[in-house]
Amino acid sequence: MKSIILNVVLLSVLVSCKAQDSALDLIDTKDVQINSIELFKLSIEEEKTQLGKPDSVIQNYDPIVDESPFYEFYYENSIISFQNDKVVDFKILDDSYEVIGLRPGDKESKVKKLFSSSYEKKYTPTDAKYQVVPISLSSDGQITDSYIHVLIEDEKVINIEYWENP
Repeated sequence: MKSIILNVVLLSVLVSCKAQDSALDLIDTKDVQINSIELFKLSIEEEKTQLGKPDSVIQNYDPIVDESPFYEFYYENSIISFQNDKVVDFKILDDSYEVIGLRPGDKESKVKKLFSSSYEKKYTPTDAKYQVVPISLSSDGQITDSYIHVLIEDEKVINIEYWENP
């Protein structure tokens, strides 16, 4: 009996979480581009030819946590991280880069216009001055546990980043 109740509770939580995600705008990973380059298909070599020489590259590897080394490519203040020759993370802070039709420095009203459903679900993290507009990602028609977070402060986009639910 306890297992049935537990299963019902877990199913309710899962349905609730998926319902919340469905209220957000949804972008396919194929449509996530940086300056018109499909971001999640970039390899390290393509990244160098498409985006130019990075200002610096840092290799990180923790054998306890990481399966393989990952590399952080710094362009001005923005970071694109690779592991196993695939993009695994990014944080765009410079207005010279456009992702999902937005650049740091864009007005908040543009975010609201492009992603109205997600904008309605924006939130302010504890002890933060900025707000987060979460945009769901899908891959091959399936909603993922990953998001694009658009950070807004003083009515302007300050950051566009990839976030994956741990």
